[in-house]
Amino acid sequence: MQTTIDVEPRTISLINKAKELGISVDDVIQKALDETALERLTQDQLSPQAWVESFRNWTSQSKASTNVTEESLRRENIYED
Repeated sequence: MQTTIDVEPRTISLINKAKELGISVDDVIQKALDETALERLTQDQLSPQAWVESFRNWTSQSKASTNVTEESLRRENIYED
């Protein structure tokens, strides 16, 4: 089915980047809808297995990496003299 919608330039840019990466627009939309639906469920409504799966999906999307060492968390390294 084809549908025509108006989208903002930022959205078009994101869609084009997804296409460049070989990701279909359908996949992008489906993933966004799935995530939106899942976010509406509270932690109490999810089974333990579903909660773990949701948590792992969420953490796998993080692009940030922590390079925090235990040494840097020592009190003497946090506060200045």
